Amino acid sequence: LHGAPATFQRLMDKVLRDCDDYCAA
Repeated sequence: LHGAPATFQRLMDKVLRDCDDYCAA
């Protein structure tokens, strides 16, 4: 459970990066 926040943060970072790619297109 201790690693959950870090994993969630990485997941959100990936989602935000993907969103930037889509928004920039």
